[in-house]
Amino acid sequence: MNEIGMVMALYGSGNSYNGYIPKEIANLKHLRNLSVGGILDVEESFKSICMLSNLSSLDLSYTPLNMDISKIDFSAWKNLERFSAIGCQLYGKLPESMKQLTKIRDILISDNRNMKEDGSYYGIDGEIASFFPYWPYLERFEASSCMLTGPLPEISDEQGLFLKTFFVDDNAFTGSIPESHVKILDNMIEIQNDPNMGWNRFGYDISDNLLSGKVPEVILNHETFPIYLYQIMLQNYEPYVFDKTDIPWWTYKLKSTDGVEYDFGKIFKSNKYTI
Repeated sequence: MNEIGMVMALYGSGNSYNGYIPKEIANLKHLRNLSVGGILDVEESFKSICMLSNLSSLDLSYTPLNMDISKIDFSAWKNLERFSAIGCQLYGKLPESMKQLTKIRDILISDNRNMKEDGSYYGIDGEIASFFPYWPYLERFEASSCMLTGPLPEISDEQGLFLKTFFVDDNAFTGSIPESHVKILDNMIEIQNDPNMGWNRFGYDISDNLLSGKVPEVILNHETFPIYLYQIMLQNYEPYVFDKTDIPWWTYKLKSTDGVEYDFGKIFKSNKYTI
């Protein structure tokens, strides 16, 4: 609660609730953060949540919603800065109403690829590139292990000031890596040099997709590329499908027990690859 006793946050995840969120939750006029869990009546619950126009954070992670995400109306939450729905058994395409989330900073929708009884898969699918221009303040986008397709989104100059996490590994993105993704790697340098920031929440992973073509020179020659080598180069079905890519390596020297110093950068470059 705030200093005058008004409820600002409700944290209920990790519980075994049954039923639905009642419409009376709309009486909490100052509610900003809502986290729920359990087995919910999805239709009734979302009718109530949609009345919370002042929400800045909505966390539904690991709640088995088992619903079409395109049926969620995000237009009521124009102040939303954080949306988390990890492992919620969501499926379908992102709704157009998500383009109204112009204040959004964190979108976390990983692990929404689900298996049917017959062994086939369903999950969050479709393309996402057209959504990114509407999210200028985005800091974290995590959509690993879904069924997303199409090209990787371009990163605008404005997003390049903020975006520090981009996890879209284990999907079905196609095409090449946009040159604008170097802006995310630039942010990694700042984080690496800041002793107060950890690596656990930040990073870049586009592995296990269907990407091909050329790796942009600005990314290939970026000082953080060796750190994210595997998260960039490894792709589904046929690893290293990028055209004529010479993989660089950072300079790393180590002295052996007999006193000889080895430069692993030079050793790496001297290798001859046949496959």
